[in-house]
Amino acid sequence: MLFTQPAPSVAPTSPNNGEVINNPTEPQTVQPFSSLNQRGNKLVFLSTAIVGVWSPLLKSYVQGRVILDSASQSHFMTLQFASKLGLEKEKINLAVSGLSENSTNIKWKINDAFISNNDSSYTSPLDFLIVPRITDFVPSIQPNLKIKRFNDINRSILADPSFDKHGKIDMIIGAELFYQILKDGRK
Repeated sequence: MLFTQPAPSVAPTSPNNGEVINNPTEPQTVQPFSSLNQRGNKLVFLSTAIVGVWSPLLKSYVQGRVILDSASQSHFMTLQFASKLGLEKEKINLAVSGLSENSTNIKWKINDAFISNNDSSYTSPLDFLIVPRITDFVPSIQPNLKIKRFNDINRSILADPSFDKHGKIDMIIGAELFYQILKDGRK
């Protein structure tokens, strides 16, 4: 789960770099809770999807892999993926603490990044907190899915056709959009 406080006020910086600076007096706090996706012989698949994120730099959508997290009040994007997109960043000061109160400071935020499903029938602007890394590869191990029920899946209709393939995560999409996706019956 992630608990956030309201977003800080924003003040523009010099016109040279186009970034926005925020100087709150104290860092805000986000407290995440996470669990492993493998326990003993049991493997749990996390909800993942492939989405497009509009890149003004490339003038096209760039595909990224996301974890859909119904317990997250914020959306997160890796610095590497944000840099690839060339989106304008806003400077912030936000403390994120996790297990055992380990903390990291969020220094950047992206406002109104447009995400889209594969056929572009759905788009939504989202604000993302920028983090160095989200998680290890998901799933944590390469599962052996020689079970008939997995072989019968039409992967082309899935939100992440590679849901069972060990791969990098570029973003977390939180509860703001998670329930909208479920309500609209998107796969």
